[in-house]
Amino acid sequence: GMQRNALPDLLRGWFGPSAGKPGTQFLVRFSPSPDGWWVEPIGSAAMELTRGEILAFPSLEAAAGYSSAPPRGEVVGERIKLPGVHDPERDFAVRVSGDSMDGGAVPLRDGDWAVLRWQRQAPLGAVLGKVSLVVREDGSHVLKRVIKSGGSFALQSDNPDHDLLPAGAGDRPLALLESV
Repeated sequence: GMQRNALPDLLRGWFGPSAGKPGTQFLVRFSPSPDGWWVEPIGSAAMELTRGEILAFPSLEAAAGYSSAPPRGEVVGERIKLPGVHDPERDFAVRVSGDSMDGGAVPLRDGDWAVLRWQRQAPLGAVLGKVSLVVREDGSHVLKRVIKSGGSFALQSDNPDHDLLPAGAGDRPLALLESV
């Protein structure tokens, strides 16, 4: 999803500023993953990365932008491997769609996997100030920060180019963002 080659920055992050310089020999492994290729460092100079299995809903559009259409038919989950350790009873992943949450301390970019923790039956007030997957009254799903605005709840983007969305009476949080 980037317009430039991010591999040099990734390698320097794993191996330090000498990565790629003459006389060095740092190794990485590329392997297929659900969204293209997974790259990981190998060898003693690299930090250990783990990939945990998690339930994902790749067909569920989690709009980090304006509300998308509600899902058509049954949303089917599948097991995939993503970096990190995940609680299979409480965590799941969805693909981010749009750029409204591309900002703040933890940007959500179009195409990212958002790892979420179920918050079934919680009212909007229980997730105040947090990034949540919210099910809108019309059945669509949005990733937004739940805030109070003028005495009522609203759904805020972390990208300042997007407007505040008033929360509807039937909007409810489905999950909280755990990681990207």
